[in-house]
Amino acid sequence: MKNIGIRYKILGFFVVLILGLTMLSTSYHSNRMKALVLISAQEIQTKFTEQIGFSLAEPLDYGLSDEVERLLVRAKSENPEIKYIRIYNRDHGIIHRFGHAPKIDFAKYINSKKVRLFVPDKNNEFLTEYFYKVEINTRDFFHIRIGFDNIKYQTVVDDIVYDYLKISYAVVILVLIIGFFFFRKILLVPLESLLNEMVSVRRSMTGSHQSEIESTDEVDYIRNYFKTLIDSIKDKNNQLKDLNTNLELKVEERTQELKQAQNKLLDTAHMAGMATMAAGVLHNIGNILTLASNSAESLKKLVKDSSIQYFPKIKEHVDSLAPEKKSDEVQKILNAYCHLAGELSAEQEKIQSQLDTLVGANRTMLKTVQSQQKYAQVGDFKLEVNLEEVINDSIQLMSESLGRHRININFESSAVHLIQANKANLLNVFVNLLLNAKESILQSGDLSNDMKINITLNENDTGEIIIIYTDSGVGIEYESMENLFKFGYTTKDTGSGFGLHDAANTIRELGGEIFAFSEGKDKGASFEIRIP
Repeated sequence: MKNIGIRYKILGFFVVLILGLTMLSTSYHSNRMKALVLISAQEIQTKFTEQIGFSLAEPLDYGLSDEVERLLVRAKSENPEIKYIRIYNRDHGIIHRFGHAPKIDFAKYINSKKVRLFVPDKNNEFLTEYFYKVEINTRDFFHIRIGFDNIKYQTVVDDIVYDYLKISYAVVILVLIIGFFFFRKILLVPLESLLNEMVSVRRSMTGSHQSEIESTDEVDYIRNYFKTLIDSIKDKNNQLKDLNTNLELKVEERTQELKQAQNKLLDTAHMAGMATMAAGVLHNIGNILTLASNSAESLKKLVKDSSIQYFPKIKEHVDSLAPEKKSDEVQKILNAYCHLAGELSAEQEKIQSQLDTLVGANRTMLKTVQSQQKYAQVGDFKLEVNLEEVINDSIQLMSESLGRHRININFESSAVHLIQANKANLLNVFVNLLLNAKESILQSGDLSNDMKINITLNENDTGEIIIIYTDSGVGIEYESMENLFKFGYTTKDTGSGFGLHDAANTIRELGGEIFAFSEGKDKGASFEIRIP
């Protein structure tokens, strides 16, 4: 910090800069003033040359040499700047002269089509020549060559430039004085304050036993300071890189663990859906078996209490009668047989009815089991799927559960194209939608509520399949709408939050979308599926 002198460097820089600009400006204005003076003089001298040409036309035409000489002397006296005058005939011969003129190749000017020529001298910028063609007739003409020495204008230009220099240097001195105090206030004082802060910060960071930063001025000190600071930052960055490398490895491990956990949860979600469906199937089978068991018990009781047991007793009674009493007794027995025959016929009808019930229950149970087995054997393979068939199967699986709660299903469908999909996953989607609709209706608690689920299946003009499930349940609140298909989100006390999330993933795998709509609480809800 001992050699600090930025203020003097800045001051010297501005002195040199302003002096240089002043010299350039002076040179520019000098040349400009000189050009303006010469242009003004040239305009006057051009007109003067034309006047001389007009006045010499008649004397030259009549060969009046004395008159020509007189006019030339008068022109010289009227315009002292005239240095020489030459008059040439058409043969390039000089017929009149005045003053000393430099030799030139006059032929190139004579052959020029220009009436008047202005030619500055290359050796003397203040010496200017004018050429004027004096036409007498179509055959006779003369050329006048006049040289003007404008050196007197140099003094005028020098005086103007000298005055400009005095004003310029006065302005320079004033600007330097004002500039010094201005830069001292806006630059030097803040810079000195900044340097003091930097020294203080460096001491607080490195302690009092720090090495002095070598510098020649304030700017050099700041540069070296930041160089030292950058080296320190690089060391810190290297340490951070090592920490980040270890952190990235840990994050990667945790990410892998999270992915595995998510996959397990997704499998759990899928299995939960399948378990729900299987539970529904088992419940249906249990109800059917109960019905079949009741029918079997009724058949057993009918057989046990059947009137056919009275036939052996009647035979024993007839055999024990005396011959003389058999005639009347036989008649009574026949009547008894007729009565028993009627009862047996009624029992047969009851047995037939119970057998029909048992057979129907067995058929229903078989159909339910076959439906479950059909989807259990699908695996992860994608096949051509008839959506109407899968929806009907889901309704069949849920029919007993929905019927027990007196929930009606109305399914309307039109012809749609087959899609490539996993049938079991689609069945799980439709069963989940029916379960949600059922639970929503049961939560309503409104006895006057029309408990029903409407399902529509159709295809629009663009070939997009649209499936809509509409229920008359409790509806969906607006706050829950955007989270409805998120993993783990549920509004039920015992819900897992897997069903709708898994359904949404299955539909998205097909390139489709699923949406939920509701007008609010107790307004029911609609789920719309779109599959391309």
